[in-house]
Amino acid sequence: MTKSKRLATTINAILLVTGTYGLYKCTMVHLPPTLNSAGHKQFLTNISLAISLVYNLLALLTQSSSHLVEKYVFPISVILETVVTLVYWPLKIFFVHLIYQQSANPLQKRGTVLPLHVDMCLHLFPCIGLLFQFLVLKRSQFALSTKTAFIGCLMLGTIYKWYLQILVKPELGAKYPYPFLDIKEPWKSVIMYGVTLVAWGVFMVLQKLKRTYSLKSRAKRV
Repeated sequence: MTKSKRLATTINAILLVTGTYGLYKCTMVHLPPTLNSAGHKQFLTNISLAISLVYNLLALLTQSSSHLVEKYVFPISVILETVVTLVYWPLKIFFVHLIYQQSANPLQKRGTVLPLHVDMCLHLFPCIGLLFQFLVLKRSQFALSTKTAFIGCLMLGTIYKWYLQILVKPELGAKYPYPFLDIKEPWKSVIMYGVTLVAWGVFMVLQKLKRTYSLKSRAKRV
């Protein structure tokens, strides 16, 4: 096993442990009544982390990279975790009321439900670990074309939109997982597909960064 593969194995093992811990602690949080019916499975953070944990586990089990895992599961994990991190932390710091529904406990302030170390296991460590693997340890860019990535981002955005429509029942008093989605159409769709376009933009930026980094690495070796 090469040094890069050993390091990737170590990172995936750490992410698997910290991600599982973060997801477990997160699902133990008591949701307000407006979110309780749809449960923790409605949050994009939990969905993206679950996909990332699948990648971490498969990467550890297969050791030698599986073509399907590396071509599809890995890019989806990297893009989702990067988008979650980029969206979450600015809102958490400056506009926390846009991502946290009011707690069931009226004395509990918004954004204080999760301890910082759990928050980082959910919204930071997966992104850092996966980005490091892609930019430093992987030999090449994502094995997806620009067109395929664009269509894939639109499909994932549409699937999540439909998924929430099935889970969340406003007529029964339920609210969407994030307050910024508790708006009328077409603005709800505008925001959701706007985030989808951000995901595609992240894909494009990462592809460019990887190409630049690879060229610099080859130049140093020469």
